[in-house]
Parts: sequence; C-alpha cells; structure tokens
Amino acid sequence: MVGPADIAIERRAVADLIPAPPATLVGASVTAAIAAGAPIAARDVALPPPLPRGTQVEVDVRRGAVHIRGTATLETAARPGGPASARLAATKLVVHGTLVAPATLVVGDLP
Repeated sequence: MVGPADIAIERRAVADLIPAPPATLVGASVTAAIAAGAPIAARDVALPPPLPRGTQVEVDVRRGAVHIRGTATLETAARPGGPASARLAATKLVVHGTLVAPATLVVGDLP
C-alpha cells in the first residue's frame, strides 16, 4: 500500500512511461517492484476502490488567495485523483471538483 510518505513529486523527462497521477497514488496497491527513486508508472499500481456515494468529505473551495472549507457528501462514487460532485452540508448546493485525497474535494484552483 502506498502512503503519503512513500512518494515525492519531481518533474522528470521520461520515455515510454505513463506516469500515475500523484493524487491517485496514496492508498494504491503496488503490483510490481519499484526501485527507490524510480518514477511510478500507472502499470505499477492498482487503484483503490472508489469512495461510495454518501461518503462525507471535506471541501476546500479555492479562488486565488481565498480558501473556504466545509463538509459535504459525495453525490456519486469517486476515486482520489478524479472528478467528483458533492452536496455541501451547510447550503445543500452541489459543487464539482477534484478528489485530491481520500476525503478531500478541491473546488477551483488545484494546489
């Protein structure tokens, strides 16, 4: 299982390699041996199952320097690193963003 301390984000030129999106790596299962410091290819990991509809998540709405945080409930099943929709607990509005961690939805500018 890949944890947050197991990865470091670096920009590298690689040939013939489809890199795994960083947001999908935490919680993924390793399917092939990966050397320390080597890039992680999409074929080297198996993605965790999607979070089911109804899962409570933290929402971080970002617009420039403004950050608003709250809680919401997923409207559809979603996997970290992918798009997701959630209903805000306070206002009942549905927002769309990217699930950047197993329980964090970012709406707006990604970090």
